[in-house]
Amino acid sequence: MLGINDAAIFIIQTLGSLYLLIVLMRFILQLVRANFYNPLCQFVVKATQPLLKPLRRSLDAWLSEMLPVSAFGSSSVYSWVAADGPARLLTSD
Repeated sequence: MLGINDAAIFIIQTLGSLYLLIVLMRFILQLVRANFYNPLCQFVVKATQPLLKPLRRSLDAWLSEMLPVSAFGSSSVYSWVAADGPARLLTSD
Protein backbone atom coordinates (compact mmCIF):
# COMPACT_ATOMS: atom_id res chain seq x y z
CA MET A 1 0.00 0.00 0.00
CA LEU A 2 2.89 2.37 0.71
CA GLY A 3 4.28 1.86 -2.77
CA ILE A 4 1.03 3.04 -4.34
CA ASN A 5 0.96 6.15 -2.15
CA ASP A 6 4.56 6.96 -3.00
CA ALA A 7 3.87 6.46 -6.70
CA ALA A 8 0.80 8.72 -6.55
CA ILE A 9 2.75 11.44 -4.74
CA PHE A 10 5.56 11.17 -7.28
CA ILE A 11 3.13 11.48 -10.21
CA ILE A 12 1.35 14.48 -8.69
CA GLN A 13 4.66 16.23 -7.95
CA THR A 14 5.95 15.51 -11.45
CA LEU A 15 2.79 16.83 -13.12
CA GLY A 16 2.87 19.93 -10.92
CA SER A 17 6.51 20.56 -11.78
CA LEU A 18 5.81 20.18 -15.50
CA TYR A 19 2.90 22.61 -15.27
CA LEU A 20 5.06 25.16 -13.46
CA LEU A 21 7.67 24.73 -16.18
CA ILE A 22 5.02 25.52 -18.81
CA VAL A 23 3.94 28.62 -16.85
CA LEU A 24 7.58 29.73 -16.66
CA MET A 25 7.91 29.10 -20.39
CA ARG A 26 4.89 31.33 -21.03
CA PHE A 27 6.49 34.12 -18.99
CA ILE A 28 9.75 33.80 -20.90
CA LEU A 29 7.94 33.73 -24.26
CA GLN A 30 6.13 36.94 -23.34
CA LEU A 31 9.36 38.48 -22.12
CA VAL A 32 11.16 37.87 -25.43
CA ARG A 33 8.03 38.82 -27.39
CA ALA A 34 7.80 35.51 -29.22
CA ASN A 35 5.47 35.04 -32.16
CA PHE A 36 2.34 33.49 -30.65
CA TYR A 37 1.24 32.07 -33.99
CA ASN A 38 3.87 29.39 -33.43
CA PRO A 39 2.22 26.04 -32.52
CA LEU A 40 4.45 25.61 -29.46
CA CYS A 41 3.50 29.05 -28.17
CA GLN A 42 -0.17 28.33 -28.81
CA PHE A 43 0.10 25.12 -26.79
CA VAL A 44 1.74 26.96 -23.90
CA VAL A 45 -0.99 29.63 -23.89
CA LYS A 46 -3.82 27.08 -24.10
CA ALA A 47 -2.29 24.92 -21.37
CA THR A 48 -1.80 27.79 -18.93
CA GLN A 49 -4.96 29.76 -19.68
CA PRO A 50 -7.27 27.91 -17.21
CA LEU A 51 -5.01 28.78 -14.27
CA LEU A 52 -3.80 32.22 -15.28
CA LYS A 53 -7.09 33.76 -16.45
CA PRO A 54 -8.72 33.80 -12.97
CA LEU A 55 -5.39 34.84 -11.47
CA ARG A 56 -5.18 37.82 -13.82
CA ARG A 57 -8.75 38.84 -13.02
CA SER A 58 -8.08 38.79 -9.30
CA LEU A 59 -4.77 40.60 -9.79
CA ASP A 60 -6.46 43.30 -11.85
CA ALA A 61 -9.09 43.75 -9.15
CA TRP A 62 -6.41 43.96 -6.47
CA LEU A 63 -4.32 46.42 -8.49
CA SER A 64 -7.32 48.63 -9.15
CA GLU A 65 -7.83 48.89 -5.39
CA MET A 66 -4.17 49.42 -4.53
CA LEU A 67 -3.05 51.86 -7.23
CA PRO A 68 -3.86 55.54 -6.86
CA VAL A 69 -6.28 55.34 -9.76
CA SER A 70 -8.32 58.33 -8.69
CA ALA A 71 -5.37 60.64 -9.34
CA PHE A 72 -4.67 59.40 -12.86
CA GLY A 73 -7.77 57.57 -14.03
CA SER A 74 -7.74 53.85 -14.64
CA SER A 75 -7.26 54.01 -18.41
CA SER A 76 -4.15 56.18 -18.18
CA VAL A 77 -2.51 53.91 -15.58
CA TYR A 78 -3.15 50.79 -17.61
CA SER A 79 -2.03 52.44 -20.83
CA TRP A 80 1.16 53.63 -19.15
CA VAL A 81 1.96 50.12 -17.91
CA ALA A 82 1.00 48.55 -21.24
CA ALA A 83 3.20 51.01 -23.16
CA ASP A 84 6.35 49.98 -21.28
CA GLY A 85 6.18 53.01 -19.01
CA PRO A 86 8.09 51.32 -16.16
CA ALA A 87 10.86 50.23 -18.55
CA ARG A 88 11.20 53.76 -19.90
CA LEU A 89 11.29 55.12 -16.38
CA LEU A 90 14.12 52.77 -15.42
CA THR A 91 16.16 53.31 -18.61
CA SER A 92 15.72 57.07 -18.99
CA ASP A 93 18.90 59.10 -19.38
